[in-house]
Amino acid sequence: MTMKDIKVKFNYDTSDFEQKAKEAAKEIREDTLETVKYCAKVFANAAAKYTPPSIGKSSIEKKYYERPYLVLIRLLRGGYGKYKATEEDREQFNNGMVYKVLDTRKGRSTTFAYCKTKGQLKQLRRIANRGLSRVMWGKNLEDINVNVPAVITRLIGKSQNLERLDFNENKLINDGDAVGVEIENKVANVERYARFAEKKGYDKVRSALAVRLRIIAEKQKNL
Repeated sequence: MTMKDIKVKFNYDTSDFEQKAKEAAKEIREDTLETVKYCAKVFANAAAKYTPPSIGKSSIEKKYYERPYLVLIRLLRGGYGKYKATEEDREQFNNGMVYKVLDTRKGRSTTFAYCKTKGQLKQLRRIANRGLSRVMWGKNLEDINVNVPAVITRLIGKSQNLERLDFNENKLINDGDAVGVEIENKVANVERYARFAEKKGYDKVRSALAVRLRIIAEKQKNL
């Protein structure tokens, strides 16, 4: 007795599965893009919040909007602990100057300036671009359809200068397998004092990304 070959043939229609797979891939792509955009806002919010001054706070304290100053007569009399009068201070006082404003670095070879009147003092003390480095972590996020964090919009609302100045570029990457966002803060020398802010931004993104990716994975379980 001889055994004949047994041939088994069956067909399985995979069109429904393939269609669902295509829809799932499209949905994952869209969800991933939205996650990246969400993380861009998370990064900008944290980086702005941890950029000096008032590190870690959502708003800049009022005291940081004005430069410190000294009254020359008091300075000459030794009334300011750590500040000691210089020969130039004496000369400026003899020339009729009343106040010495500190930290006036911009456009000057020295870090201070002298003035006579309270009006001049007020003008010299005012820091017109306070918050510039914070704002430029995400001022133009709307260019990539991302809402600008409140920590940034509040600062812009307080200053016409911040409304006018533009040192932020953002790029949305959605090409082939690559999905991402590039955020560039182009304020001069920002890298010198905002490394910690950048790190905090990445830390917040890592946490947010983990949560969002778990949500995406849960949605695809029933494929």
